[in-house]
Amino acid sequence: MFQILKIAWRNLWRNKRRTIITIASIYFATLIAILTRAFQLGYYNYAINSLIEHYSGHIQIQQKDYFRNPSINNLMPYSSELYNILFNDRQIKFFTPRLQNNALLWANGHSTIGLILGVNPVKENQISDLKDKIAHYKIDSLTLKKLKPKIPSNLFALLKKNLTGYYTDAADLEKNFLSLSKDFKPFLKLIECYSGIKGRYIHAYENAVVIGSGLADKLHLSVGDSLVVISQGYHGASAVGKFPVVGILHFPNPQFNNMFVYMPLSSAQSLFSAFTYDKSGNPVGLVSYVTINTIYKASINPADYLMIKRVINDLRRKINNPDINILGWHQLNKQMYQEIMTDNVGGLLMLLILFVIIGIGVFGTVLMMTLERKKEFGILLAIGMSRAKLINMLLWEMLLITLLSIFLAIITSLPIVIYGHSHPIFLGAKYAKAFAMFNLQPIMPLASPGLYMIVQPLIIFLIIMLTVIYPVLFLSKLKVTKALHD
Repeated sequence: MFQILKIAWRNLWRNKRRTIITIASIYFATLIAILTRAFQLGYYNYAINSLIEHYSGHIQIQQKDYFRNPSINNLMPYSSELYNILFNDRQIKFFTPRLQNNALLWANGHSTIGLILGVNPVKENQISDLKDKIAHYKIDSLTLKKLKPKIPSNLFALLKKNLTGYYTDAADLEKNFLSLSKDFKPFLKLIECYSGIKGRYIHAYENAVVIGSGLADKLHLSVGDSLVVISQGYHGASAVGKFPVVGILHFPNPQFNNMFVYMPLSSAQSLFSAFTYDKSGNPVGLVSYVTINTIYKASINPADYLMIKRVINDLRRKINNPDINILGWHQLNKQMYQEIMTDNVGGLLMLLILFVIIGIGVFGTVLMMTLERKKEFGILLAIGMSRAKLINMLLWEMLLITLLSIFLAIITSLPIVIYGHSHPIFLGAKYAKAFAMFNLQPIMPLASPGLYMIVQPLIIFLIIMLTVIYPVLFLSKLKVTKALHD
C-alpha cells in the first residue's frame, strides 16, 4: 500500500501542469461553495438577529389571550416572583418587560397614530441596542440651504437626491456618504457640523419620550418639543399625557420610524393605569409581555431552536400558571420564519446547480487527465502491472489531489469568513430601501465559521469520487494493444 501511495504522489508531479490545473479546478470549486453558503447563512442569521434578538426576543411571556388579541385589557402582572425566576435562570441572558398600546399623537397642530412602548431603559438597551439608534445628525432643507454654497454642485445634487434624512452617528453618516462618492471626504466635517442635532436616551422614571424619526417629521417635532398622547387605558380608563421629546430614534425600517414612541415603563403604567393588586393589597405593575433572550442563538438550524424550546419548557414548569402563555420566536415571527425557510430552499437549489456545474467541470478535468495518460496506462499494463494495482494507483492520485485542494480551500476561506463576519460588506445607500423593509442595514455579513465549512467540501469530495468512476471503468476495459498504438 505504501509503495502504491509513493508512486501515486510521484506521478502527480511528473506532469506539474496537469496536476496544478486539476488542483485549481477543485480548489476554486470548493472555495466558491464555502463562500456562497457563508453569504447565504450570514444573511439569514443577520435578518433573524435584527428582527428577533433585537426586537421580539427568543421567547415572550404573555397573558394567555394576548397573542390572539393584543389589547390593553389583556395585560399580565410583572411580579417580583416572575422577576426572580427570570433573574435566577442561567439559560437566560437578557429579559425586559414592555407595555405597549396604540395612541393618538398630537403636536404642533398635526396628529397621527403611533405605538407607545413602555420599557425599562437599561434592560431594553441590553436587548435592542435602543440607545445606539438615537439620531445625532439630520440632513433636511435647512441643512441643504447651509451647505449649498459650500460644496460643489455635482456633490450637492447627489446629497439632495440620495442622502437626506437621519443618521445615528458620525460613522453612519460617513459610511453612507463615502459609499456614494469618495469626493465627499473633504466635506464630511463640514456636513457633520451643519447637520448635528441634540438628543439622548431616556432615563428610568423620567416623564419623557424618544420617538421615531418618521413621527418627528410628520408632527414637526424636534428635541425639546412636547408630544401629546391620547388613548384608552387599562379596563376603559382614560389615558392622556404630555411628554417632552428628549431624543429621536432612527431605525432602518420606515414603518418603525413612523410608529414607535418609547417611554419609561413607570410613565407608561401611570399613563394607561396599568396596575393591579396582589393578595396582600400591594400594587403590582402590569405589562403586555416580557421579552427574553437566551444564552443560545436564533438561527434556521433546528438544533438551535430545540435549545430555546428547552428553556421554554423549563419556564412553563417554573411559572406553572394557566393564565400565562410562553411563546418561542418561531411562533412570534411565523411569517418571517416561513419566508426565510423558503428563501433557504432557493439558496440550496442554487447550491445544487453550483454543484452540478462543479461536477461537470471536475469531470472534464478527470476526463482530460485520463485520456492524456492512455498510452502511459497501456505501457504499465504491458510490462506486467495488474489492473487492480493500476486502478488503486489512480484512485490514490485523485484522493491526494482532492484532499490537497479541499485543504487549501478551507485554509483560504477561513480568514475570509472570519473577516467577512466581523467586517460585513457595506452595500451603500442605493440598497438601503430594499433592506429597510426588514429593518436591516444595507450590509452583507458572512456567517461565522461553522459546520457548513465541512459540509460543502464533503459534498465536493463525494462529487469527485463519483467522477472517478469513469477512469476506473476506462482502465478496466482498456486494451493494451490499442492503447499503445493510439
